[in-house]
Amino acid sequence: MRKAFLASLILLAFASVALAADAISGKWVWESRGFGFGGGGPGFKTTLTLKAEGTKLTGTITLPSFGGGPPDPNTPPQMEEVPISNGKIEGNNISFEVAREFMGTTRTTKYEGVLSGGELKIKIIQQEVTAKKQ
Repeated sequence: MRKAFLASLILLAFASVALAADAISGKWVWESRGFGFGGGGPGFKTTLTLKAEGTKLTGTITLPSFGGGPPDPNTPPQMEEVPISNGKIEGNNISFEVAREFMGTTRTTKYEGVLSGGELKIKIIQQEVTAKKQ
């Protein structure tokens, strides 16, 4: 009886991981504010395409291209598809990074998300610094 109960718990754990992977895998889209000072230009859609395999997360994200100088505040930006890296799934939480070259340096942006009720709430961490008390 005890072994059957333990086996049921293990199967339930694997089933919940599989359901989370199915719920996270796919295409996610959101609208971002426009370019220009104060975000007054036209907005643009960001598409995040994810594939979950167990606790590993892979995929791509479309982002405004860095090429071509400053953006025209009246024209939507050129978009490019960029692969994600270091993707992880922990229950309903996801995290991944996007590394891009800009003017000779690599800039890494971190993304953290929580899946809830068919929506993925994402926090974008552009820069992380360490301050020291003076």
